Amino acid sequence: MKMMSFLLLGAVLMAATPKPNSGDYFLVYGNMENLQWADGSMLDAANTWCVVSTPEDEIYIAFKANEDGEYEFNLPVGQVYTMTFGGKDYVNKKVEIDARKLEVTKKGLTLKLDMLLFTAPEDADVSAFEQPVAKFVYEESYRKLVPDMEYIEDNMRDFEKAMRKIEKESLRADSGK
Repeated sequence: MKMMSFLLLGAVLMAATPKPNSGDYFLVYGNMENLQWADGSMLDAANTWCVVSTPEDEIYIAFKANEDGEYEFNLPVGQVYTMTFGGKDYVNKKVEIDARKLEVTKKGLTLKLDMLLFTAPEDADVSAFEQPVAKFVYEESYRKLVPDMEYIEDNMRDFEKAMRKIEKESLRADSGK
Protein backbone atom coordinates (compact mmCIF):
# COMPACT_ATOMS: atom_id res chain seq x y z
CA MET A 1 0.00 0.00 0.00
CA LYS A 2 2.75 2.45 0.95
CA MET A 3 4.72 1.51 -2.19
CA MET A 4 1.68 2.17 -4.39
CA SER A 5 1.14 5.56 -2.72
CA PHE A 6 4.79 6.39 -3.25
CA LEU A 7 4.61 5.43 -6.92
CA LEU A 8 1.50 7.48 -7.53
CA LEU A 9 2.68 10.54 -5.64
CA GLY A 10 6.25 10.28 -6.87
CA ALA A 11 5.04 10.20 -10.43
CA VAL A 12 3.27 13.54 -10.22
CA LEU A 13 4.49 15.57 -7.28
CA MET A 14 7.56 17.40 -8.45
CA ALA A 15 8.20 20.96 -7.27
CA ALA A 16 8.16 23.93 -9.59
CA THR A 17 11.26 26.08 -9.35
CA PRO A 18 12.11 29.42 -10.96
CA LYS A 19 14.48 29.16 -13.94
CA PRO A 20 15.40 31.60 -16.69
CA ASN A 21 12.60 31.54 -19.23
CA SER A 22 10.31 33.95 -21.04
CA GLY A 23 7.92 35.41 -18.46
CA ASP A 24 4.86 35.05 -20.71
CA TYR A 25 5.36 31.29 -20.73
CA PHE A 26 6.28 28.61 -18.27
CA LEU A 27 8.39 25.56 -19.02
CA VAL A 28 7.02 22.08 -18.37
CA TYR A 29 9.51 19.22 -18.53
CA GLY A 30 10.04 15.77 -17.16
CA ASN A 31 10.38 12.09 -17.85
CA MET A 32 7.82 9.41 -18.61
CA GLU A 33 8.49 5.92 -17.28
CA ASN A 34 6.79 2.61 -17.97
CA LEU A 35 6.12 0.42 -14.91
CA GLN A 36 6.72 -3.28 -15.57
CA TRP A 37 4.17 -5.17 -13.48
CA ALA A 38 6.09 -8.48 -13.51
CA ASP A 39 9.17 -7.24 -11.65
CA GLY A 40 8.33 -3.69 -10.56
CA SER A 41 11.09 -2.18 -12.68
CA MET A 42 10.65 1.04 -14.59
CA LEU A 43 11.76 1.65 -18.16
CA ASP A 44 11.89 4.92 -20.05
CA ALA A 45 8.61 5.35 -21.91
CA ALA A 46 10.24 6.23 -25.23
CA ASN A 47 8.05 7.84 -27.90
CA THR A 48 5.08 8.10 -25.53
CA TRP A 49 2.49 10.73 -26.35
CA CYS A 50 1.53 13.79 -24.37
CA VAL A 51 -1.41 15.93 -25.44
CA VAL A 52 -2.00 19.33 -23.83
CA SER A 53 -5.49 20.77 -24.13
CA THR A 54 -7.51 23.71 -22.85
CA PRO A 55 -10.84 23.54 -20.94
CA GLU A 56 -12.63 23.84 -24.30
CA ASP A 57 -10.90 20.56 -25.34
CA GLU A 58 -8.82 22.45 -27.88
CA ILE A 59 -5.46 20.79 -28.38
CA TYR A 60 -2.69 23.26 -27.63
CA ILE A 61 0.21 20.90 -28.39
CA ALA A 62 0.74 17.20 -28.92
CA PHE A 63 4.15 15.53 -29.01
CA LYS A 64 6.10 12.37 -28.29
CA ALA A 65 8.75 12.00 -25.61
CA ASN A 66 12.25 11.32 -26.89
CA GLU A 67 13.94 7.90 -26.82
CA ASP A 68 14.80 8.42 -23.13
CA GLY A 69 11.20 9.26 -22.21
CA GLU A 70 12.04 12.95 -21.74
CA TYR A 71 9.92 15.90 -22.84
CA GLU A 72 10.04 19.70 -22.62
CA PHE A 73 7.78 22.49 -23.88
CA ASN A 74 6.50 25.97 -23.02
CA LEU A 75 2.92 26.93 -22.18
CA PRO A 76 1.49 30.46 -22.10
CA VAL A 77 0.58 31.93 -18.72
CA GLY A 78 -3.12 32.57 -18.03
CA GLN A 79 -4.88 29.29 -18.94
CA VAL A 80 -5.94 26.02 -17.40
CA TYR A 81 -4.37 23.06 -19.17
CA THR A 82 -4.94 19.34 -19.09
CA MET A 83 -1.96 17.18 -19.95
CA THR A 84 -2.81 13.64 -21.03
CA PHE A 85 0.09 11.18 -20.96
CA GLY A 86 0.01 7.76 -22.61
CA GLY A 87 -1.07 6.39 -25.94
CA LYS A 88 -2.69 3.27 -27.33
CA ASP A 89 -0.39 0.93 -25.36
CA TYR A 90 -0.84 2.64 -21.98
CA VAL A 91 -3.47 3.62 -19.45
CA ASN A 92 -3.76 7.34 -20.17
CA LYS A 93 -3.19 9.60 -17.18
CA LYS A 94 -4.15 13.26 -16.87
CA VAL A 95 -2.73 16.19 -14.92
CA GLU A 96 -4.40 19.58 -14.66
CA ILE A 97 -2.32 22.77 -14.46
CA ASP A 98 -4.08 25.99 -13.48
CA ALA A 99 -1.83 28.80 -14.72
CA ARG A 100 -4.47 31.55 -14.62
CA LYS A 101 -2.85 33.30 -11.64
CA LEU A 102 0.72 32.65 -12.70
CA GLU A 103 2.65 35.91 -12.59
CA VAL A 104 4.25 37.25 -15.74
CA THR A 105 7.86 37.91 -14.78
CA LYS A 106 11.19 38.45 -16.51
CA LYS A 107 12.14 34.96 -15.43
CA GLY A 108 9.46 32.40 -16.17
CA LEU A 109 8.73 29.43 -13.97
CA THR A 110 9.29 25.76 -14.64
CA LEU A 111 7.31 22.72 -13.63
CA LYS A 112 9.13 19.39 -13.47
CA LEU A 113 6.52 16.72 -13.96
CA ASP A 114 7.53 13.06 -14.17
CA MET A 115 4.83 10.56 -15.09
CA LEU A 116 4.62 6.85 -14.35
CA LEU A 117 2.72 4.98 -17.05
CA PHE A 118 1.62 1.37 -17.24
CA THR A 119 -0.30 -1.02 -19.44
CA ALA A 120 -3.49 -2.88 -18.55
CA PRO A 121 -5.28 -5.91 -19.94
CA GLU A 122 -7.77 -4.98 -22.64
CA ASP A 123 -10.86 -5.52 -20.47
CA ALA A 124 -9.45 -3.85 -17.31
CA ASP A 125 -11.45 -1.07 -15.67
CA VAL A 126 -9.37 2.09 -16.09
CA SER A 127 -12.22 4.54 -15.43
CA ALA A 128 -10.49 5.94 -12.30
CA PHE A 129 -7.93 7.51 -14.63
CA GLU A 130 -10.49 9.48 -16.60
CA GLN A 131 -10.06 12.25 -14.00
CA PRO A 132 -6.70 13.97 -13.40
CA VAL A 133 -4.29 12.09 -11.13
CA ALA A 134 -3.03 15.46 -9.91
CA LYS A 135 -3.81 19.15 -10.12
CA PHE A 136 -1.32 21.99 -9.87
CA VAL A 137 -2.14 25.58 -8.92
CA TYR A 138 -0.09 28.72 -8.57
CA GLU A 139 0.68 29.52 -4.95
CA GLU A 140 1.51 33.21 -4.69
CA SER A 141 3.24 32.91 -1.32
CA TYR A 142 5.72 30.39 -2.82
CA ARG A 143 5.73 31.98 -6.29
CA LYS A 144 5.47 28.45 -7.68
CA LEU A 145 3.08 25.99 -9.21
CA VAL A 146 2.36 23.50 -6.42
CA PRO A 147 0.31 20.30 -6.19
CA ASP A 148 -3.24 20.64 -4.93
CA MET A 149 -2.75 18.28 -1.98
CA GLU A 150 -6.42 18.32 -0.99
CA TYR A 151 -7.41 17.05 -4.45
CA ILE A 152 -4.68 14.39 -4.42
CA GLU A 153 -5.58 13.18 -0.92
CA ASP A 154 -9.29 13.05 -1.83
CA ASN A 155 -8.61 10.89 -4.90
CA MET A 156 -5.53 8.82 -3.94
CA ARG A 157 -7.52 5.88 -2.60
CA ASP A 158 -9.40 5.48 -5.91
CA PHE A 159 -6.16 5.56 -7.92
CA GLU A 160 -4.44 3.09 -5.58
CA LYS A 161 -7.40 0.70 -5.72
CA ALA A 162 -7.53 0.88 -9.53
CA MET A 163 -3.77 0.30 -9.83
CA ARG A 164 -3.86 -2.73 -7.50
CA LYS A 165 -6.69 -4.25 -9.52
CA ILE A 166 -4.91 -3.59 -12.83
CA GLU A 167 -1.69 -5.04 -11.44
CA LYS A 168 -3.48 -8.26 -10.37
CA GLU A 169 -5.21 -8.57 -13.74
CA SER A 170 -1.93 -7.89 -15.61
CA LEU A 171 0.00 -10.48 -13.61
CA ARG A 172 -2.82 -13.01 -14.06
CA ALA A 173 -2.86 -12.36 -17.82
CA ASP A 174 0.96 -12.68 -18.04
CA SER A 175 0.99 -15.98 -16.13
CA GLY A 176 -1.70 -17.40 -18.43
CA LYS A 177 0.46 -17.00 -21.54
